[in-house]
Amino acid sequence: MDNILTPEDIEFLRELGRELKTQDNAATATPIYFTIMQEDITTGIDEEYADGMCVCDCEGNIFIETDDFKKFLIENYADSFDAEELEDMEIWELFGLAERCGVDDLTYTGYRNIEKHDGVFLTRKALDDHVKANYYHYKKNPVSYAHHAWRNPEMKRLLEIVEKFVEG
Repeated sequence: MDNILTPEDIEFLRELGRELKTQDNAATATPIYFTIMQEDITTGIDEEYADGMCVCDCEGNIFIETDDFKKFLIENYADSFDAEELEDMEIWELFGLAERCGVDDLTYTGYRNIEKHDGVFLTRKALDDHVKANYYHYKKNPVSYAHHAWRNPEMKRLLEIVEKFVEG
């Protein structure tokens, strides 16, 4: 029969059950699951609803900090203006100067900081192992985030059954 658990399957369930029973619940009621939380930026937001204003280029770069945009302009368009005239300019003034100098692949727009949750993991250990192996897919410092599977009887029952595989 193909649907019988192998010794490896049972050992996997024991280890998973042991991890579920012993992991820190992050002050969250069971059943819990974990996601990877990262801060991200969404652009194209109306100024009235934005967290701030930024400049975007056609390469996907987003400049929120004035100094970062100045550095970008100096590195890429130094022949279009005198670097000293950038000294006291704000980001919107730099955008206007770039437009006047013929830089036409820039957009001045609003942005919002958002929290983005990726992946679903039954244990924090599985999440940590994933992030360690795939760090290059994540911006800055991804954070493990515990969620309560609120009113989810399937998840609750499944995790209770898995925990029964732990001896003793």
